[in-house]
Parts: sequence; C-alpha cells; structure tokens
Amino acid sequence: EISDRLFISPRTVQTHLSSILHKLKLHNRSQLVRFAYEQGYKRPKE
Repeated sequence: EISDRLFISPRTVQTHLSSILHKLKLHNRSQLVRFAYEQGYKRPKE
C-alpha cells in the first residue's frame, strides 16, 4: 500500500524502513510507531 501511494517498489519501501529502524536503533514497526507517538507525532489528516 505504501509503495502504491508513493509510486515506488515494495523493495524500496523495505529498504527505507530498514534504514530508519537501524538509525533509530529499533527492531520492528511496532517500536517505530511507539517511538513516533512518544515523540509527539500524530497521524496526518487525509
């Protein structure tokens, strides 16, 4: 779904996600969501 919305390949999404997780020293998307919430990020209005 992310790749479709951004017009990029699913592999590119995975590569970027892996890079983000590595830089933040996180291990999975759940930790990333928790991190974002704790930092004050809110879901964008569509």
